[in-house]
Amino acid sequence: MSCKHCVSGKSNMCQTLGLERKGVMHSDQTTRFSIGGKPVYHYCAVSSFSEYAVVHSGCAVKVSPTMPMDRICLLSCGASAGLGAAWNVADVSKGSSVVIFGLGTVGLSVAQGAKLRGASKIIGVDTNPDKQEKGKAFGVTDFINPAELNEPVQQVVKWLTDGGADYSFECVGDTGVVSTALQSCSD
Repeated sequence: MSCKHCVSGKSNMCQTLGLERKGVMHSDQTTRFSIGGKPVYHYCAVSSFSEYAVVHSGCAVKVSPTMPMDRICLLSCGASAGLGAAWNVADVSKGSSVVIFGLGTVGLSVAQGAKLRGASKIIGVDTNPDKQEKGKAFGVTDFINPAELNEPVQQVVKWLTDGGADYSFECVGDTGVVSTALQSCSD
């Protein structure tokens, strides 16, 4: 299995696998599951709530049987997406400023990636106040809770970074946050 994206080593896209949103297998466009004779579809070609699953080899990763499943499951998507965004996509540089919207698994992984790359200011933005302490453990240096502000988030970010962040990551999955994330960047 190879395509120009896979061979380049610079992309997470694949012409062979693509992004399957129809809930069927890549190989033959069918589902492997049924209940009472009716098909049960996958989400994005995975079967997260199945005891057993049949997947394309390009969608499987071998892990050590000694790894605790309640921890390794985070690596399948959130951690790799966050670290990959900080290291491979943005290529966060030493001494830079970073703002992260959403401190779930993806956002915390971005923070950890930025910290490991040497970012000097890592701002976490989340409406859950409990994320402030959690963020510190992953490298967040400053925390903003938009629910507690009287001014737009981007103004606070620009004040904290002397003009705007060098890198901005939207890790909420909310298209409404994208414009705020972009407006938080340096001009």
